[in-house]
Amino acid sequence: MKIITVLLYISLLSCIAFSQEQDESIDPNTLIDYKPNWPIVVNPLLDMENLKNNEDVRDTSEIIIEGYRVQALVTRNTHSADSIRAVLSDKIDEDVYITYEVPYYKIRVGNCVDRKQAEELKLKLVELGYASAWIIRTRVKAPEFIREY
Repeated sequence: MKIITVLLYISLLSCIAFSQEQDESIDPNTLIDYKPNWPIVVNPLLDMENLKNNEDVRDTSEIIIEGYRVQALVTRNTHSADSIRAVLSDKIDEDVYITYEVPYYKIRVGNCVDRKQAEELKLKLVELGYASAWIIRTRVKAPEFIREY
């Protein structure tokens, strides 16, 4: 019985010794709450001229259309995919994407609107040493001239 009492006192003293005090020195009224920079919401009822003149509003909308990309390579290693993407980004003036579909990382290049553009891009990649490059139909970002309409 004495051992239980001693253990109880020791546990009580350790709880008191190691308990933390709450620091209430922070005043919530002094905190600075910054205004969030929200993306623009496309709404046909909004006045687009006022939105274009407003400097606080950024157009982060992205138009996606059906198009083509050229798949340069497929790998299972994420580091290989990242390094190939970096090399391709330096060698070619096109957007390079990594698409992950279990278990493969697919390195795809370009935002081609038509098949002819994709064929030309495929020839460039073959000249750079990616002989197994092939064209795929997928959704792509619309070019600037389409975005303006």
